[in-house]
Amino acid sequence: QSLFNAVNRREFARAYGYWDPRGATGLPPFDQFQQGYAQTDVVTLATGAVASDVGAGQLNYRIAAGLNVTTASGGTQRFVGCYTLHLSQPSVQATPPFQPLAIRQAEVQQVDPAADLQALLPGACPSR
Repeated sequence: QSLFNAVNRREFARAYGYWDPRGATGLPPFDQFQQGYAQTDVVTLATGAVASDVGAGQLNYRIAAGLNVTTASGGTQRFVGCYTLHLSQPSVQATPPFQPLAIRQAEVQQVDPAADLQALLPGACPSR
């Protein structure tokens, strides 16, 4: 939610900051990231199931997400996918800087603008 709040407020440095700089997959340089939202007016987020995986002091989450996008020209686009987030257990982070929960990956596909996002969310994060 914070990611798309930042996008909607045109606070792209904040939006970019939610991505894990140490392990993000497919994250473009900041200027390309910002340009990717040039035609975006408002993003509304719908979330589905959250799956978690714990191991060796690491917390990983997969979140089903549906995005309803209103473009700057007034059009509508919809996307469905899965966001992977990571957090090293706070109790094992002994030295600064603290690394908060961050996005590691987004596997998102554009769908038909008339698609029912809620109906698509259950299959957004395939089992691994």
